[in-house]
Amino acid sequence: MDTIDEGKSNRHVAVTNMNEHSSRSHSIFLINVKQENTQTEQKLSGKLYLVDLAGSEKVSKTGAEGAVLDEAKNINKSLSALGNVISALAEGSTYVPYRDSKMTRILQDSLGGNCRTTIVICCSPSSYNESETKSTLLFGQRAKTIKNTVCVNVELTAEQWKKKYEREKEKNKTLRNTIQWLENELNRWRNDNMQAELNRLQAENDASKEEVKEVLQALEELAVNYDQKSQEVEDKTKEYELLSDELNQKSATLASIDAELQKLKEMTNHQKKRAAEMMASLLKDLAEIGIAVGNNDVKGTGMIDEEFTVARLYISKMKSEVKTMVKRCKQLESTQTESNKKMEENEKELAACQLRISQHEAKIKSLTEYLQNVEQKKRQLEESVDSLSEELVQLRAQEKVHEMEKEHLNKVQTANEVKQAVEQQIQSHRETHQKQISSLRDEVEAKEKLITDLQDQNQKMMLEQERLRVEHEKLKATDQEKSRKLHELTVMQDRREQARQDLKGLEETVAKELQTLHNLRKLFVQDLATRVKKSAEIDSDDTGGSAAQKQKISFLENNLEQLTKVHKQLVRDNADLRCELPKLEKRLRATAERVKALESALKEAKENASRDRKRYQQEVDRIKEAVRSKNMARRGHSAQIAKPIRPGQHPAASPTHPSAIRGGGAFVQNSQPVAVRGGGGKQV
Repeated sequence: MDTIDEGKSNRHVAVTNMNEHSSRSHSIFLINVKQENTQTEQKLSGKLYLVDLAGSEKVSKTGAEGAVLDEAKNINKSLSALGNVISALAEGSTYVPYRDSKMTRILQDSLGGNCRTTIVICCSPSSYNESETKSTLLFGQRAKTIKNTVCVNVELTAEQWKKKYEREKEKNKTLRNTIQWLENELNRWRNDNMQAELNRLQAENDASKEEVKEVLQALEELAVNYDQKSQEVEDKTKEYELLSDELNQKSATLASIDAELQKLKEMTNHQKKRAAEMMASLLKDLAEIGIAVGNNDVKGTGMIDEEFTVARLYISKMKSEVKTMVKRCKQLESTQTESNKKMEENEKELAACQLRISQHEAKIKSLTEYLQNVEQKKRQLEESVDSLSEELVQLRAQEKVHEMEKEHLNKVQTANEVKQAVEQQIQSHRETHQKQISSLRDEVEAKEKLITDLQDQNQKMMLEQERLRVEHEKLKATDQEKSRKLHELTVMQDRREQARQDLKGLEETVAKELQTLHNLRKLFVQDLATRVKKSAEIDSDDTGGSAAQKQKISFLENNLEQLTKVHKQLVRDNADLRCELPKLEKRLRATAERVKALESALKEAKENASRDRKRYQQEVDRIKEAVRSKNMARRGHSAQIAKPIRPGQHPAASPTHPSAIRGGGAFVQNSQPVAVRGGGGKQV
């Protein structure tokens, strides 16, 4: 820094209209660094130029006169020379005018030599200095296009030259050994000692071809077996779907039976209530009749007859109701028997379906294992095909090499060219073989993709079939519902007809009873008339009247006894019905429990089937993905073709230490760290 300050103080400065401290000269500061290793005698040196150029001046703006004007002329002249050098370097001219100025002569290495250069341009942003600013920017643009190429300057010592000589000597020895080996090979070919080896290679080649054919046939058989097993799996899946449909139908039938049993239970309860109400009303009427019979008033005789008639009507109605209930109970028993038979049949079918499902699961498991074995065999065969193909290519390459060597026995000078051509042919054969393998694998992938597409289409068709089946089931359920409603309407119509017939019979019975009552009234009126006419004969009439009353009382007692018998019979029937009702309820509960058990078993079977189907599909997808990834991995490995190393060829050695990039410096030994020194390349 002291040196820089000293140079700055010695620099001439003058006052102009543009600047009070205007530099009147350029400033160049050179730093030269040298280094020497006393042990290895390695020498390092570098230069760093720090240049401060004076700015260009326009006399009309600076107002320079006298010595200042002369200095401005020299400054502009040197800057023009620098611009010419930059333009020549940017255009790539063969002649660069470095000698037009002392400054360009000094900076020759930094401008276009073995160096790195950084230029900082200073310009004014004012519009007053537009022309100077534009010229400066154009200068910088031209300088930006210059590309310096930096290379290492190496100065070898005597020891290093000796080592280099030894390396070249070893290389020469290796080349001589290679030439000797080629001459020996030539002599062997001339003596025809390789014919036996060629015959052996030809036999191995033929055997390899036969093995490849057998492997291809085995692959075709495996593909056919795979298709057959896939078809079997699809058939088993369809059978499983049909069994599921049958189970769904049986479940719907069980649900309808359960609903019908519930309805029958409700009807039984209703009939019980009606019978109880009718029995209560009948007992009430009988009590009233007993009270009326106990009264000996003549005026109550007509009321007794009327009540008796009503009682007979109720009795006939109760008989009809009891008959109806007996028929209904028989129907319920027959329906219960049929339901039990249907439930037993459904249980048998469910057991058969579960057996089929277990059989299908076992078959699916065996098919999955078989598919895995087939895939493993396929992979092994593919690996064997690849290895045999590689051996075949190597044998063909060796055969080609021997043929080419036999054809060019007398051309020792062109041995390297022949070998290169043979290697190129080997490379082309390898590439062709790899292309064929890639095309075959592409075809396999295309077939697998086609199989996947077909499976997807099959799945879509199965889903569509499932949707159509569901719609069919819905339509079928709607039809069954309509049929059930129609049956209910028919039953209601039959009940109405039966009620009409019963009502008609009751009307006829009522008419007969009314006619009997009318006749009794006539007799009673006639009896009263005779009593009035025969008032004189009171005693005899009283005796006759008491006899008539006794007859009526005996008649009423007989009727009461009959009513009591009928009441007892109705009570016994009601007791029998009450005894039968718990049995029917117990059967109904057992039926409901069986239906629930069947539904739970059906649900569990469906869940197991869906879970097994998902597991099978996942296993198939996993196998396909493994096969696809294996094929892709083989393709990736097959693309990596190793290039053989020719005799006498040495791979490019990478330096173990970083190289030196220096401008104007000298690199002595590459085994030690290097230095980067001044005068380097230009940074853009």
